[in-house]
Formats: sequence, C-alpha cells, structure tokens
Amino acid sequence: AEVPVFFGLNKQDIGFAYQKAYKDLWAAVAEEKKSGVEPTWLDFSALDGKGVRVLIDQLRETMPEGPPLFPEDILTDYPRKLNMADVIREKLFNRLHQELPHAVAVWVESIDEGEKKWKVEASVFVERHSQKGIVIGEKGRLIKTVREEAERELFEMYDIRISLKLTVKVEKNWRKNFWILKKLGYA
Repeated sequence: AEVPVFFGLNKQDIGFAYQKAYKDLWAAVAEEKKSGVEPTWLDFSALDGKGVRVLIDQLRETMPEGPPLFPEDILTDYPRKLNMADVIREKLFNRLHQELPHAVAVWVESIDEGEKKWKVEASVFVERHSQKGIVIGEKGRLIKTVREEAERELFEMYDIRISLKLTVKVEKNWRKNFWILKKLGYA
C-alpha cells in the first residue's frame, strides 16, 4: 500500500513566497528519485496557530494508532528538571522578544516536592552583566512576570502549586563551554 506523505510548511504568518521554494525543491527531489509521490501540503503557523488544527486532524486521520509507549499515569519521559527549564525559558523568550533570547539559558538547580507545594530553584544564565539587567528588568518587573507566568503553567502541568525562585547569573561564554552545555541538556 502507498504510504501517505505530508509536507508541513511552518511560518504561514510571514507569507507564501518562501513556500514556492520548498515546493520546487520537493518537485526536484521527487523527479530525481522518480518516486512519483505527491505530498499533501499543509501550511501552518506555529506562531499564531493558523493551520495547526488541520495538520493535527490530517495526521490523526491518516496514522494508525499504535500501542502506548508509556503507562497511562506517566505524562512524559522527558526529565522534570529539563521540562521546567523549558517552561521558564519559553516565558523568557516571549518576554525578551528579539533582545537576547539565544543568550539566555535556564537550569533547574533543585525541586523540593512537598505534599501541597513544590519549591523550585532555577538559575537563568546570561553571558554579560548588561544582559543580566535586561533579564531582571526595571525594578525586577520582567523576571517577576516570567516567574509568575512559569508558576501558572507549571501548576497546570503538574497540578500542584509551584513556588519558583529564579536567580540570574552571569556565565561568560556559556554557549562555548561544553560542560555547561552538557549540564543544560544541549550537548
């Protein structure tokens, strides 16, 4: 039986000029391979969500359901510390916009899992002292907003109150240090 092929094109929100290049590339590859497979093109935008529902629906309709990969009570195999760091980093990214999102890293130092509340301590790494001020924000407003947003999302995720303590640290050239990258889960 012929296997269906989907070609998902993200960034629908920036226009369609880039999509022609992808479609031309696919046509060239298909011609070279003589596959004759015509993909279903799915345009979407992860930024504003347009087309994402269509993508999900198409995949659900087409893909066969397989056996569960995890027991039902396990949400993910992704380590909790990395998951929490991702949530914090996402909130920073959303707040910092184009200022310095790629110069910021997050490491969850500890999680104290109490019965009614978890206390989480995390470090936010930047490369320069000037970046530290940007992350903290005027009178600490930006980092406070990030903390509050992350606490809300983590509460939704884990169904327990989260008390998050964020510390901004300067770690010069952290992006070039293998051991720091390894600790952060990047290497």
